[in-house]
Amino acid sequence: MPMSNKYASRSKISEAKFRQLVKLFAIDLDASQIAAVTGLNRNTVGTLVTGESKFARACADDCQDRLTKVIFKHIDYIILSYILFTRLRIC
Repeated sequence: MPMSNKYASRSKISEAKFRQLVKLFAIDLDASQIAAVTGLNRNTVGTLVTGESKFARACADDCQDRLTKVIFKHIDYIILSYILFTRLRIC
């Protein structure tokens, strides 16, 4: 029976190895370090963590979304602080 992986379709990597790869990617290891720890081929890991895969694109999109939310949150805080400061200064 072929191995099924709910994280990466048509992948020959087990779900456990893929989860381990994601954890190592999240702590900012590069492809060669991840390959050394997981025992996977460096080219396989490189393909998964670079922009050529859906995984890498999804990580980049998520990072961009989080960054945008943080920026707008801080902009709102700065605007609110400025408004409160100017009102207090006028009174």
